[in-house]
Amino acid sequence: MIQRMQTVYLILALAFCGILFFIPLSLALPDTDAGNVYKLDAFGISFSQDKLTILAENTIALTACLAIASLLILIAIFMFKNRPLQVKLSRLSTVLLLVFVVLIFYYTDYMIGLNEVETKSIYVTGTYLPFVAIILLLLAVRAIKKDEALVRSADRLR
Repeated sequence: MIQRMQTVYLILALAFCGILFFIPLSLALPDTDAGNVYKLDAFGISFSQDKLTILAENTIALTACLAIASLLILIAIFMFKNRPLQVKLSRLSTVLLLVFVVLIFYYTDYMIGLNEVETKSIYVTGTYLPFVAIILLLLAVRAIKKDEALVRSADRLR
Protein backbone atom coordinates (compact mmCIF):
# COMPACT_ATOMS: atom_id res chain seq x y z
CA MET A 1 0.00 0.00 0.00
CA ILE A 2 2.57 2.62 1.07
CA GLN A 3 4.96 1.73 -1.74
CA ARG A 4 2.49 2.98 -4.35
CA MET A 5 3.00 6.58 -5.45
CA GLN A 6 -0.67 7.51 -5.22
CA THR A 7 -0.69 6.53 -1.55
CA VAL A 8 2.22 8.87 -0.90
CA TYR A 9 0.37 11.68 -2.67
CA LEU A 10 -2.79 10.98 -0.68
CA ILE A 11 -0.91 10.88 2.64
CA LEU A 12 0.77 14.19 1.84
CA ALA A 13 -2.58 15.74 0.86
CA LEU A 14 -4.06 14.48 4.13
CA ALA A 15 -1.12 15.97 6.05
CA PHE A 16 -1.65 19.37 4.44
CA CYS A 17 -5.38 19.20 5.23
CA GLY A 18 -4.54 18.30 8.81
CA ILE A 19 -2.20 21.28 9.10
CA LEU A 20 -5.04 23.55 7.98
CA PHE A 21 -6.92 22.78 11.20
CA PHE A 22 -4.15 24.37 13.28
CA ILE A 23 -2.95 27.45 11.38
CA PRO A 24 -4.68 30.72 10.49
CA LEU A 25 -6.11 31.03 7.00
CA SER A 26 -6.22 34.83 6.73
CA LEU A 27 -6.06 37.99 8.80
CA ALA A 28 -7.95 41.29 8.70
CA LEU A 29 -5.74 44.11 9.96
CA PRO A 30 -7.06 47.61 10.67
CA ASP A 31 -5.19 50.53 9.10
CA THR A 32 -5.24 52.32 12.47
CA ASP A 33 -4.81 51.14 16.05
CA ALA A 34 -8.54 51.61 16.73
CA GLY A 35 -9.87 48.36 15.25
CA ASN A 36 -9.51 44.70 16.12
CA VAL A 37 -7.27 42.22 14.33
CA TYR A 38 -9.53 39.43 13.08
CA LYS A 39 -8.19 35.95 12.36
CA LEU A 40 -9.87 33.30 10.20
CA ASP A 41 -9.04 29.69 10.94
CA ALA A 42 -10.78 26.41 10.18
CA PHE A 43 -13.13 26.80 13.14
CA GLY A 44 -14.22 30.41 12.87
CA ILE A 45 -13.44 34.10 12.91
CA SER A 46 -11.85 35.31 16.12
CA PHE A 47 -10.19 38.41 17.51
CA SER A 48 -8.06 39.14 20.56
CA GLN A 49 -9.16 41.56 23.24
CA ASP A 50 -7.40 42.03 26.58
CA LYS A 51 -5.30 38.88 26.03
CA LEU A 52 -8.46 36.83 25.45
CA THR A 53 -9.35 35.25 22.13
CA ILE A 54 -13.02 35.77 21.36
CA LEU A 55 -14.83 33.75 18.70
CA ALA A 56 -16.71 36.34 16.64
CA GLU A 57 -18.31 34.06 14.05
CA ASN A 58 -18.59 30.30 13.70
CA THR A 59 -17.76 29.06 10.20
CA ILE A 60 -19.43 25.67 10.10
CA ALA A 61 -19.28 25.42 6.30
CA LEU A 62 -15.51 25.93 6.33
CA THR A 63 -15.01 23.35 9.06
CA ALA A 64 -17.33 20.84 7.38
CA CYS A 65 -15.65 21.15 3.97
CA LEU A 66 -12.20 20.59 5.43
CA ALA A 67 -13.28 17.76 7.75
CA ILE A 68 -15.20 15.89 5.04
CA ALA A 69 -12.38 16.34 2.50
CA SER A 70 -9.86 15.02 5.04
CA LEU A 71 -12.09 12.07 5.89
CA LEU A 72 -12.56 11.20 2.20
CA ILE A 73 -8.80 11.34 1.62
CA LEU A 74 -8.27 9.04 4.61
CA ILE A 75 -10.85 6.59 3.25
CA ALA A 76 -9.26 6.78 -0.21
CA ILE A 77 -5.88 5.79 1.25
CA PHE A 78 -7.33 2.51 2.51
CA MET A 79 -9.32 1.81 -0.68
CA PHE A 80 -6.18 0.80 -2.57
CA LYS A 81 -7.81 -2.42 -3.83
CA ASN A 82 -10.75 -0.53 -5.32
CA ARG A 83 -9.05 1.95 -7.65
CA PRO A 84 -12.21 3.37 -9.33
CA LEU A 85 -13.64 4.25 -5.91
CA GLN A 86 -10.28 5.72 -4.94
CA VAL A 87 -10.44 8.01 -7.99
CA LYS A 88 -14.00 9.10 -7.14
CA LEU A 89 -13.12 9.86 -3.52
CA SER A 90 -10.05 11.82 -4.58
CA ARG A 91 -12.03 13.87 -7.08
CA LEU A 92 -14.74 14.59 -4.53
CA SER A 93 -12.07 15.70 -2.05
CA THR A 94 -10.65 17.99 -4.73
CA VAL A 95 -14.06 19.59 -5.27
CA LEU A 96 -14.53 20.04 -1.51
CA LEU A 97 -11.12 21.67 -1.21
CA LEU A 98 -12.01 24.04 -4.06
CA VAL A 99 -15.20 24.97 -2.18
CA PHE A 100 -13.02 25.42 0.92
CA VAL A 101 -10.81 27.90 -0.96
CA VAL A 102 -13.85 29.85 -2.18
CA LEU A 103 -15.15 29.96 1.39
CA ILE A 104 -11.79 31.27 2.62
CA PHE A 105 -12.08 34.25 0.27
CA TYR A 106 -15.75 34.76 1.17
CA TYR A 107 -15.12 34.76 4.92
CA THR A 108 -12.07 37.00 4.52
CA ASP A 109 -14.24 39.59 2.78
CA TYR A 110 -16.82 39.11 5.53
CA MET A 111 -14.13 39.73 8.18
CA ILE A 112 -13.27 43.08 6.63
CA GLY A 113 -16.88 44.16 7.14
CA LEU A 114 -16.75 43.27 10.85
CA ASN A 115 -14.31 46.07 11.64
CA GLU A 116 -15.65 49.59 11.99
CA VAL A 117 -12.42 51.11 10.64
CA GLU A 118 -10.66 50.74 7.30
CA THR A 119 -9.26 47.21 7.14
CA LYS A 120 -6.99 45.27 4.82
CA SER A 121 -6.86 41.53 4.42
CA ILE A 122 -3.70 39.48 4.53
CA TYR A 123 -3.65 35.97 3.13
CA VAL A 124 -1.21 33.82 5.08
CA THR A 125 0.21 30.34 4.50
CA GLY A 126 -3.09 28.65 5.34
CA THR A 127 -4.68 30.19 2.27
CA TYR A 128 -2.22 28.51 -0.06
CA LEU A 129 -1.98 25.04 1.49
CA PRO A 130 -5.31 23.85 0.02
CA PHE A 131 -3.87 24.48 -3.44
CA VAL A 132 -0.93 22.21 -2.60
CA ALA A 133 -3.35 19.54 -1.38
CA ILE A 134 -5.41 19.90 -4.58
CA ILE A 135 -2.31 19.45 -6.74
CA LEU A 136 -1.33 16.37 -4.72
CA LEU A 137 -4.84 14.94 -5.15
CA LEU A 138 -4.68 15.51 -8.91
CA LEU A 139 -1.30 13.76 -9.02
CA ALA A 140 -2.80 10.89 -7.01
CA VAL A 141 -5.70 10.55 -9.47
CA ARG A 142 -3.22 10.47 -12.34
CA ALA A 143 -1.14 7.79 -10.60
CA ILE A 144 -4.25 5.73 -9.79
CA LYS A 145 -5.36 5.85 -13.43
CA LYS A 146 -1.89 4.84 -14.57
CA ASP A 147 -1.92 1.94 -12.09
CA GLU A 148 -5.38 0.87 -13.31
CA ALA A 149 -4.18 0.94 -16.93
CA LEU A 150 -1.20 -1.22 -15.97
CA VAL A 151 -3.46 -3.76 -14.25
CA ARG A 152 -5.82 -3.86 -17.24
CA SER A 153 -2.94 -4.41 -19.66
CA ALA A 154 -1.65 -7.25 -17.47
CA ASP A 155 -5.15 -8.79 -17.46
CA ARG A 156 -5.22 -8.61 -21.26
CA LEU A 157 -1.99 -10.58 -21.47
CA ARG A 158 -3.38 -13.46 -19.39
